[in-house]
Amino acid sequence: MSKKYAHESSDKCHSQRMFRMILVVLKECGKRYTYIQKLPRNTPNCYVREFNKMKYYLLLIMLIHMVSNAQEITSYEPANLKESGLAFKNMIKFPKVDWEGTMLIRCDAHISHLGAFLSNYCFDKSSKAYPFVSAINRAAHNGKIKPAKINGKSHAVWFQYYVVFSKKGKKSLVEVVQNSGLQVETYGTEYTSAQRYKEDSGSFAAGCGTLYVNTIKVKAIIGKDGKVKGTKVDGKEISETCKNNLIKDFSEQEFIPAFVEGKPVDSFYEEEIFNHHLPW
Repeated sequence: MSKKYAHESSDKCHSQRMFRMILVVLKECGKRYTYIQKLPRNTPNCYVREFNKMKYYLLLIMLIHMVSNAQEITSYEPANLKESGLAFKNMIKFPKVDWEGTMLIRCDAHISHLGAFLSNYCFDKSSKAYPFVSAINRAAHNGKIKPAKINGKSHAVWFQYYVVFSKKGKKSLVEVVQNSGLQVETYGTEYTSAQRYKEDSGSFAAGCGTLYVNTIKVKAIIGKDGKVKGTKVDGKEISETCKNNLIKDFSEQEFIPAFVEGKPVDSFYEEEIFNHHLPW
């Protein structure tokens, strides 16, 4: 056989076997890798060699598929308040103020996989709330909560909670509640709110020119599967670009769903967008 003929024959065989390989892969994928097809006895040697290679590739694909399935989320444990010497809720001291009444402060904290506060942001910025917010922030610097877990592994999350300060005469009380307070009437005070755990990228909330001037609130419905079901953005003087980017960004976020008595439930979620360098 001449070199020219051998070269043309090789090219022809190569193009044919590539087409055959594609057909085999499609057939195997369509049958969900249930078996490896055998080629007919009269199959050219070039087909056989390539098919044998493809069998190993298909087995590798099957292995990757099995590993990816094993890594799918199967269990959630939301971050929650705990009883211990360093428990955050036990470290909040009632501020020394000449005041009587009840003060409720809502906060949002970034909690590490060890249960420590990476940052803490309380929504009430009024002068009246200042000493109470300061008391919360001091406790957050050293206090801890029970970290969240995903598939049994500790994970950082955004944890929403509120603190109730009450005083009458010489009696004062500090109560920490492990949810946002949005659905207390529906779920009671012991439920945990949905907790965002996917870290945002540098482009998060891109285009929000008034981001740190006016308050921007993102409101969403989080399903019991942890998926975002719907998103709305509220705030003054917000551009359409800002709104659209926030809606897109939040639709890509991942959440530990709200839990009531150990069971995941659908819930309302609300988050204020703020400069991460400003909390505390």
